[in-house]
Amino acid sequence: MEFTESMSCAPLVKSAMVDKSPEALVVRKRRVIHRDPGILGGTTVFAGTRVPVQALIDYLEAGRPLSEFLDDFPTVTHDQAIAVLEQAKEARTPDARPGE
Repeated sequence: MEFTESMSCAPLVKSAMVDKSPEALVVRKRRVIHRDPGILGGTTVFAGTRVPVQALIDYLEAGRPLSEFLDDFPTVTHDQAIAVLEQAKEARTPDARPGE
């Protein structure tokens, strides 16, 4: 299944432990995904890896825990995974306002 803007990652982001350390904030501020025709035919991957972002979505949709994904793909950090989920959440609800 391909990730689309209509998919909601909000419950996944809420349920994950979000690191508020300065190092984690730096990870979330820089680009955490990358797309290059020379890497897996242009598939969107976690920056600095060859791990497709879709793999994370597939794990979570199947009910598998984030920790299992991170164990299976050690080149992806916890902070990268959380940052991707947060970006997906923001992309899905760009005009949403709390309380509305």
